Amino acid sequence: MKFVKLKFNNYKIYYGIQEIDLDIPPQQPPYRKNLILIGGLNGSGKTTILKAICLALFARRGMSKKEYEKLLSDAINKKAFSEGIRNCSVALTLQNDDELITIEVILTYNDHASLISENRKVYILDQKTQETRELTSITGEQFNHFINDRIPLDTAGFFLFDGEEIQSLVDKQDQGELKKAIQQIFSINILKKQENDLKNLLRDYEKEYAETATDKQHKSVLMEINQLKDKIDQLQNLNREINEELSDLNTQRKLIEQDRRKKLIQNQDSKAIIQKDIERYEQDLQKKEDEIKKFVERDIHLLLLNPFIQKLKDRLSLEKKYRIKKNIINAKFETYEKFMDQLIKELKETSLPLLKNYQVNQLKSAAKKAWAIIHDMKEAKELENFQFLHDLSQGDYEKLAQYPVSYQNELKEMIKRKIKLKGVISRLEEKLSGAPDALDTSEEDQKLTEINQRIGQLSYQLKMNKQSLMTFNSELRSKQKTFAQIEQKLNKRVFIQRKRDYTNRIIQATREFIDEFTKLKSSKIRNEFKFILDQLIRKDQEFFDVEFDENKYTFQIFDFQGNRINLQDRSAGEKQIIALSFIWALTKTAGLPLPFVIDTPLARLDSIHRNHLVKYFFNQLSDQVIILSTDTEISQEFQDAMKNYLFREYRLDYIEKNHTQIKEGYFIF
Repeated sequence: MKFVKLKFNNYKIYYGIQEIDLDIPPQQPPYRKNLILIGGLNGSGKTTILKAICLALFARRGMSKKEYEKLLSDAINKKAFSEGIRNCSVALTLQNDDELITIEVILTYNDHASLISENRKVYILDQKTQETRELTSITGEQFNHFINDRIPLDTAGFFLFDGEEIQSLVDKQDQGELKKAIQQIFSINILKKQENDLKNLLRDYEKEYAETATDKQHKSVLMEINQLKDKIDQLQNLNREINEELSDLNTQRKLIEQDRRKKLIQNQDSKAIIQKDIERYEQDLQKKEDEIKKFVERDIHLLLLNPFIQKLKDRLSLEKKYRIKKNIINAKFETYEKFMDQLIKELKETSLPLLKNYQVNQLKSAAKKAWAIIHDMKEAKELENFQFLHDLSQGDYEKLAQYPVSYQNELKEMIKRKIKLKGVISRLEEKLSGAPDALDTSEEDQKLTEINQRIGQLSYQLKMNKQSLMTFNSELRSKQKTFAQIEQKLNKRVFIQRKRDYTNRIIQATREFIDEFTKLKSSKIRNEFKFILDQLIRKDQEFFDVEFDENKYTFQIFDFQGNRINLQDRSAGEKQIIALSFIWALTKTAGLPLPFVIDTPLARLDSIHRNHLVKYFFNQLSDQVIILSTDTEISQEFQDAMKNYLFREYRLDYIEKNHTQIKEGYFIF
C-alpha cells in the first residue's frame, strides 16, 4: 500500500485547490528511492498534512470528541471564508493492490463559521478495467471496516506520527497500551479470536454431545416397543376370536329368524291375528264416527249458510270490480266535468238569454254521452244501470272475503271412510269363524333375545379393543420414531465425538502456533531492535543489550554490566531514538507494506543521531517514507546525504497570512 496524492481545497492554511503528488512508482533494484521530503517553516502547514491524512482515513477515531471538534472548528481557510466560500475539503488517494481509492472529506460551514455538515465520499478505481465506482450510502461503521481491512487504526500510531511525540511510546509500553496494537500488527488478535471461536464451537459440541442418546435410552425404548407389539398381537388375536364368535351367532340368529318368520306367516290367518285386526279397524271406525260428530257440532251452521255466504262473497267481488271501473271512468270524465263547468260559467256571462236549469241538465247529459262516445267509454252506460248494494270499509270487505266456508267434500270423505271401515270389519268377522289357532313363537323369541344380548356384548368389546389398538399403534409409531431418532443420535454421538476430538486438537494446535509464532516474532523483534539501535546510538551511550517480553509485549535495555536501564530517566532525544528503533523492529518483523508519514523527526536530536537516522533509518524503513521537516532539521548536509533516496521534494511557502503555497523543490540553502 502507498499514498498517491493529497488534495486540499481551501482547507486550513491551504488556500484554493492545491495538490501534493505522493506517488513513488516501482523501481528496479539495487537502487530504491523511497523518500519524499516536504520542508516548511513552523506554522506553514506541515502538521496539517499529517492530520489531514488521519482525518481522511480515521475521521474522529483515535481522537476525543473535544479534539475532533477543535480540529474541524476552523478547518475552512480564512481567506476563502472572507470571500464567501463556505465549503472546504481534503481528498486522499491511496493504492491498494490494483485499486486506487480516493477518500474525500467535505466540510460545510454557515455564515458564522460554524460547522453544519461533514460528508465523506469514497471512490474506487479498478486499474485493470479502468472503471470507477462510488461507495454510496456507506455508513460510518461500514467505512471503518473498509479502512480497517487495509490500514488498522491500532497500527496507525506506528507509521503516522509526530517525531517529537513518538518518544511517548517508551513511556506507554509499561501501561500495556502497546500490546493490542502489536497483536493487531502481527494478526495475533485474529489467531486469538480464532482460538476463542474454536472454544465456543467446542462448547457447542459438548452441549450437543450431552443431548445425544445413550445405549441405556436405546435399550429402554426398544423394550417399550416390544411390549407394545405384544399387546397389539394379543388384542388382534382376541379380535379374531370375537369375530369368529360373532359370525357363528349371526348364522344362528338368521336360522332362528327364518323359523320364526315361517310361524308368523302361518299365524297371519289365525283367529288371534284376525281378532286383533278386527279390534284395530273397530278403533279406526270409532275415531271416524267421533270426527263426524265433532264436525257436525262445530260447523253445521256454516254448512247450512254456505250457499248464502258464497253468494255474498260473489256479490262483493262483483261490486269491487265495478267500483274499480267506475273510478277509472270518473277519472276519464274529470276533464269533461271541468270543461262543462267552465262552459256553463261562460254562457252565463254572455248577453244571450240565460239557460234554465232543465236546459243546463239536458246540455250536460247530451255532452256527457258525446264525451263517452268520443273517448270510447262504452262501459259508462253499463255503470249507470248497475246498482251498488253494499257500502263497506276496506277492513270489513277483507273480513267477509276471508270468512271460512264449510266444505261439503270434507264431510263426504269422512262418511265414505266410515262406510269402508264397516265393510272391512264385516268381512273379517266372516273370516274369523273358520280361522285356525295361532302357533307359539316364544321359544324363538327367547333365543333371539339371548343371541342379540351376546352380539351386543361382543360388539362393544370389539369396539373397545379397536380403540385400544389405535392407541397402541399410535404409541408404537411414536416409540418407533423415537427409536429411529435415538439410533440417529447414537450415530451422531460418534460423529460429534470425532468433531470434539478434532476441535480440541485444532485448539491445541492454534495455542501452540500462537506460542511459537509469538516466540518467533519476539525473537525477530529483539534482533531487529538491537540491530537498528546499534546503528542509531552514539558510541558513548551505555546501551548494550535488549530484551523483548513476549507476554507483556514490552522491551528492556541493559548496560554493559547487565543492569536494566530505566528508560523513563533518559533524555527526550534518546527516547525518540529508542521509539524509532522499536517501530523499525515492528515494521521489519511484520513485513507490512505501509507508507510512513513522520512530522519533525529530527527536532530533538543531536547531529550524530540525525546523521545516523538519515544514513541508516529512513532509506530502509519502508517503500514510501514522507518526511515533514523544517530547514534546521534537514539541512544542506543532510539533504545531500539523502539525495540518492529522494524521489520527490516539496516546499511549503508561507506567502501571506492564512495562505501557504505548495511548491516543488526543497529549501534553497
